[in-house]
Amino acid sequence: MKAECRSKEKQQDDAGLVAGEEDAGYLFMASNAAETQPNSVWLVDSGCSNHMTGDRTLFSSLDESLKINVRLGDNKEMKVLGIGVVTVHTQGGDQKKLHDVQYVPGLAHNLLSVG
Repeated sequence: MKAECRSKEKQQDDAGLVAGEEDAGYLFMASNAAETQPNSVWLVDSGCSNHMTGDRTLFSSLDESLKINVRLGDNKEMKVLGIGVVTVHTQGGDQKKLHDVQYVPGLAHNLLSVG
């Protein structure tokens, strides 16, 4: 019976928890501590389909034959003008290569795609 349904009670309890919690606004990011330039910061984005940057100077290699459009989270469409390899530095001083990074001129932030 609807009045005795446990899942309905659980949904109401869960809704109360969500509504009562403060929005802390957490954001994960990776940056190169040795550099203070804005292009050294990478935002970790679980909604992003591919790694992306708007800074062409970050690429160690870039294949500019890829020309596609990509739709961002704000529904804005931008052009991808290439795909390549970007090297980032870890806090421990190691270098890691990011493959298949899309070059999107005008992109405000470097985006690191995660599942």
